[in-house]
Amino acid sequence: MRAFITIPVLFLIALLTAFGCSSGSSDEEPGGSGGTAGNAGEGGTAGSAGTGGDGGTGGDVGARFTQLAAWGNHSCGLSMDGSVQCWGSDAHADDEPPVDASFDEIETANTYSCGVRTNESAECWGEGQAMAIPGGEAFETIALGFDHACGLRNDGSVRCWGGATGDEECGNNEYACGQGASPIGTFSQIAAGHYSNCGLTTGGTIQCWGAGQTDDSISPNWGQAMPPAGTFDRLFAGVWHYCALDASGEASCWGAGTKSSCGGGPDLHCGQATPPDSETFKTLGLGWLHSCGIRADDSTVCWGTDKLGYGYLDPPAGATFETLTGGQHHCCGLQENGVAICWGYPPCGGAGESPCGSP
Repeated sequence: MRAFITIPVLFLIALLTAFGCSSGSSDEEPGGSGGTAGNAGEGGTAGSAGTGGDGGTGGDVGARFTQLAAWGNHSCGLSMDGSVQCWGSDAHADDEPPVDASFDEIETANTYSCGVRTNESAECWGEGQAMAIPGGEAFETIALGFDHACGLRNDGSVRCWGGATGDEECGNNEYACGQGASPIGTFSQIAAGHYSNCGLTTGGTIQCWGAGQTDDSISPNWGQAMPPAGTFDRLFAGVWHYCALDASGEASCWGAGTKSSCGGGPDLHCGQATPPDSETFKTLGLGWLHSCGIRADDSTVCWGTDKLGYGYLDPPAGATFETLTGGQHHCCGLQENGVAICWGYPPCGGAGESPCGSP
């Protein structure tokens, strides 16, 4: 499941960009974050610097979407006719969705995207290990990770593929740590992070598997596969952290970013898994180093760290949204009228036609 610059140090940004679009197993600059179904995407003129807090630069404001999905610095929108439009500033913004397909849901990942049709068949485009969907399967929804994917069947069972399929591999390569294994139990929702997954069981508890079964405060073990106890109503995935909302709208988060404040030096993972105190939310959208939530009064607030000044912690003033999603350095909201508004980097555009509106 992103575009989301003030330029303090050109060298740092060049370094960040180089790692951020990597398709290797380096964790610190992932291609973005795994989103939850039904959340928003991103777009805008790539390279527009210093526009954090703005809602994009116009574009085809006639574009209307029912869902947005973002990952890295590219996003895709599901149009009302079931077609898909993608845009952004990384290499996979140019991947062409199937022109003759109509989808009910879409998800994006680091190097590929997938959609689920009305008949619950799935199709992917781009490139990657997890594009090989198991034959004969039908899914209600799908969740995409870096090198793996999981599908939720209509009986509540989950089928995963790609990545590593067994925890016994964790000791040899902690990035290959069971993220492609299928869990036991029945679920109402699933979400995928970079090398991990979590599922909301039909009983309301959360079950996680893959990398992050310990919290070593170093990638890939940030504790993202160590969910809190209790029962919840909604589940959301970032790159290295997850959040869930309980029945009252209170958020609980785990994984990278549980520290509320950043120290000096290279530590960027601070605060994205620490939601504001005494706040309740309607929904959330998670990115790499940030999280955003829609309050009960429809205002949006974001938290996390933005040491390089991309602006993704500053949602546009006065704009209201139905859903949110986070990318690597951006966040986007889907308005009630189907218009997408994004902030951060890139603000709204890049490769492909920009469909975003202005607040």
